[in-house]
Amino acid sequence: MAWNVYYPHSSSTLLFSMPNPGEAEVNFESVANVKQIDLADGSTAFLTQSTTTKYNLVTFKLTFANEPSTITTAETNILSAISNKYKVKLTTHEGQSITGKFSKVGRVYKLSGKTQRYDLNVEFLRDS
Repeated sequence: MAWNVYYPHSSSTLLFSMPNPGEAEVNFESVANVKQIDLADGSTAFLTQSTTTKYNLVTFKLTFANEPSTITTAETNILSAISNKYKVKLTTHEGQSITGKFSKVGRVYKLSGKTQRYDLNVEFLRDS
């Protein structure tokens, strides 16, 4: 399973794929501005003045066990998207689409006995 990264205007122009994150936090939050009105007959009415969606920062971790070349490719692709100021569309392994820009990528190398693990910590600024 993988997350795919596209140009936002095209689902056919794949920039790159990355493994399904081991940890990800993607918040989808909508907020309604509702006003409660007391009517003359004693009943209550509700007036929804507006509804907005908050696009929170998306953070996720890509974990690679004993795969230094794979993490280098993923890191290089994300850094390229940051450097080129690409607005991209992420499509998750479940088919959800999120658009925005990568804002941060950091590599962590973990060694435990004979096991090597590489983590990429990524931040993505959503706009939808």
